[in-house]
Amino acid sequence: MLTNLKQQREKRMMFDEQQLAPLDVDEQVKKLLVEVGLPREAAPFLEFVSSKNQLSTLCETFQLSPRYRHYWFLGTTGAGDPICLYNANSSIVLLDTSNDDKERFINSSLQQFLACIDVFENMIQQAVAQNGEYAYVEGNISKPLFEDIIKQFKRIDSLALSPQTFWEMELKQLLKK
Repeated sequence: MLTNLKQQREKRMMFDEQQLAPLDVDEQVKKLLVEVGLPREAAPFLEFVSSKNQLSTLCETFQLSPRYRHYWFLGTTGAGDPICLYNANSSIVLLDTSNDDKERFINSSLQQFLACIDVFENMIQQAVAQNGEYAYVEGNISKPLFEDIIKQFKRIDSLALSPQTFWEMELKQLLKK
């Protein structure tokens, strides 16, 4: 059991409590980053290694204009779009770099974001078990499994599947494969 916990921690980006302490960030977010961390990478093509275990604004990370001072950088999508904690309400958003950095909602909180990542990855594992190793890439997801992920996402965060959100677009894309 201890080995399993160690392996899980090695797959995560853990944050330093002292680095987070002075930051103007919700206390629950800080606690999650210290105790749970972020996965180094996760489906669908997300990575959090680029944050380097540090929470900093997009201004600090990429020397951007003050327009980005309210976005705490967490990682990137496969398209290179920054995934951020929006300081005003602690929601998780991405900035669509191909659309003038338009903000696109992901989840209402970091906790809900981590839960949705887990559900999505679990769906992929189930699809692979049912339909072979290329099931996700080929969009070979059974209807009951697809319906289940929708139910789970709605239960976790009722806003996650609103039109034009990250998760809504990811699931639409999955249906097109």
